[in-house]
Amino acid sequence: MRITMKAAFAMAAIGLAPVSAEAATLMVGPLAAVGMGPQGTTGNSILTYAVGANAHITAVRHALTLTTVGYSWLNEQVVLFGNSEETRAAWTPGYELAEHGTMTYTGMTDLTAIGLDFFLLEDGLLKLEFTDIYNDGVEGRAFWQDVRLEITYDTGMARVPEPASWALMIVGIGAVGGAARYRRRPMRVTVG
Repeated sequence: MRITMKAAFAMAAIGLAPVSAEAATLMVGPLAAVGMGPQGTTGNSILTYAVGANAHITAVRHALTLTTVGYSWLNEQVVLFGNSEETRAAWTPGYELAEHGTMTYTGMTDLTAIGLDFFLLEDGLLKLEFTDIYNDGVEGRAFWQDVRLEITYDTGMARVPEPASWALMIVGIGAVGGAARYRRRPMRVTVG
């Protein structure tokens, strides 16, 4: 009886355990991109990569040179990261520079540490859009050169259990319930 209960609990625990994830990286670049205006502006460079269903985007390592012209400032240039349906994170390499000119940036951003990590959808598409968030009516404001991005993500993360996991949980819970019901039956003793 005890072995049956332990086996049922073990089966239920296996069904509830998270699917293991493997860390992987997507190498983007070197490439050149243009930010013409806010999200959706004609002429913004938009890149799409097939990463994997439900991939968990966790970090971005970058190396690039950014040039702005006219009234566009370095702190207005943003790369939008998202899945195929919506933007999930915005990254501004020159966030502290309210001036125009040319700057080179290198570094790493841990999206998980700052609460901007996100999951891709079932189609597994990662979308990047290079934008100039301030629309001053002047075209060709931001030029991204020699852009190299290393995007870290986890594969194999299932946001909801798969049907086989549900079946295993139901069997385990049923076995626990059956074992508990069996234990409560009173014993009949016949004398005679």
